[in-house]
Amino acid sequence: MEKIILLLRILGRPILWSTFILQLVLLNFVQAAPLGANGLSEATAISLLAEIEVSGTVFDEIGGPMPGVSILIKGSSSGAVTDINGQFELSNVPEDGVLVFSFLGYESQAVSVNDQTVITVNMVPDTHSLEVAVAVG
Repeated sequence: MEKIILLLRILGRPILWSTFILQLVLLNFVQAAPLGANGLSEATAISLLAEIEVSGTVFDEIGGPMPGVSILIKGSSSGAVTDINGQFELSNVPEDGVLVFSFLGYESQAVSVNDQTVITVNMVPDTHSLEVAVAVG
């Protein structure tokens, strides 16, 4: 901190503390952790920037829209749920990501994004899980 105050006195002009401190933090971060030093490869850094917005519709086995279907980006905690029309929107999806669609009584489906911005999914009933379900009431 003494070095910062000394530097400010040498400069002899008013400066915004927040801007100055932010620049120092960023400078120290870049010098202390260059690309690859913290396990982040160039390919990973580029893929983090290569994210797209994906939207689409989920249908049931007879072609009706499915509200309430969970959609997760595989390997993350980000996701969405379909609306009453079976539609969804997800932002910050990796171009090479995988979306996992799930709904009780239906088989989960993993769909590769492959740089698609619109995805349509047809859910398939899971007959095995329906045999195990028991209704109480």
